[in-house]
Amino acid sequence: MRLTFEYELDDPRQSGFIAALKERYARFVDNEHPDIVVVVGGDGAMLRALHRRTPPPGEPARPIRFLGVGRGNLNFLMNPSSVADQLAELDPAAMPCHRVHPLWVEANGELIGAAYNDVVIGAGVADCHEFHLDSPDGEFEGYELRGTGICVSTPLGSTAFNANNRGAVLPLDVPLLSITGIVSNRDLSEIFAGSDLSIRFDSRRGVTVFLDAHNARHLDRSGVVRVRRDETRWMELTFVNDGEFSRRRIDLLKGKRK
Repeated sequence: MRLTFEYELDDPRQSGFIAALKERYARFVDNEHPDIVVVVGGDGAMLRALHRRTPPPGEPARPIRFLGVGRGNLNFLMNPSSVADQLAELDPAAMPCHRVHPLWVEANGELIGAAYNDVVIGAGVADCHEFHLDSPDGEFEGYELRGTGICVSTPLGSTAFNANNRGAVLPLDVPLLSITGIVSNRDLSEIFAGSDLSIRFDSRRGVTVFLDAHNARHLDRSGVVRVRRDETRWMELTFVNDGEFSRRRIDLLKGKRK
């Protein structure tokens, strides 16, 4: 088995831990052709690692398997930190994994980047914008609302901001999106089976588009944001105890019913 390690370079909590892992597993390290990318940190570290290894559209791509070692503030997408002691025993071929597809996001025809969790369009909590949704399948033809923002979530990200915004928590391995309005005049909470959504906006001060909460682009007072699920490429998340990961998602669903 071949491993490579990734973590947030600006997180000093992980540098010593990573150095010890690289020394301990030196004979397994292959930075060029790893079987598994081991990501150390929290959910943010995992999402940024996915971004770094996703080629833009048009460039060759292959699935890469990611395994998280939870040492951050939020470790929902990660394995327990004790997994670091089991790396030499792992068999990549026998480990269950979940495919996660990127959402490609364009603003006024220009590619901004990819998102694996969610795309949030909005600005400050007191701002109000007009949004007009449209999709090639006609599901959102002519749909309009006013509000602080809109969240478009993948199945992976449906347990994050989307869940707090009363959106549907989706099964991981389904080609669906959850779309919710943020402090809006209409109760927008839709499960979208399409793969292509256009959101036209009008705003007095412009909006900001957030990809997975960390990559942001401010846009002028009007324009169009296109969100497209890429069915042709994916990455893979793996968990040593896949049942535990599923249980956490089910517990979150139960919590929403209370």
